[in-house]
Amino acid sequence: LNNKKKCLIICRIIQNKDEFISRACGALSQLKENDISIVFVGHIQDEAYYKKIKNLYPAIRFITAEQYTSNAANLFHVADLSVSIGRTAQESISLSVPTFIPISYNDKTQLILACEEIITPLIEHNFTTRISEAYLELPGGLIDIEQTLNSPTALIEAQKKTRTLFARKLSYKT
Repeated sequence: LNNKKKCLIICRIIQNKDEFISRACGALSQLKENDISIVFVGHIQDEAYYKKIKNLYPAIRFITAEQYTSNAANLFHVADLSVSIGRTAQESISLSVPTFIPISYNDKTQLILACEEIITPLIEHNFTTRISEAYLELPGGLIDIEQTLNSPTALIEAQKKTRTLFARKLSYKT
């Protein structure tokens, strides 16, 4: 890749994942390309749908080769951040990769950092797009992906929050 921050999305490429894929890719596509490289790793289960999303989001690099999709979680080790839902979000968090969840916010999608302060509604909604900002309250506001990318120290702070979240709330030891 390059010196840009690397954002990883891991998800099967199939129509029934469209809500997540559309929200994640759409929100990421709004970011300045010079700040971030977006890599989507996924096994193609619906070729027509894959062609559609690949054409809709030309700035996103799609990796679909089995050598990468069969053990895609191993790629979190080279990611600076991820946009994920469900078990993939939990895997990303367990590896201390700042993980952003797509939520509904003022009729658009916002990518917010999964952190300890908002873990209860995230767990209740299985780290999915079913959550909206109405469920979340965080003193000082939610931490979104744009804030994290625009500050030199924000990514480090997001990593700290991710490690804390896992250690205090998601680790089997807790």
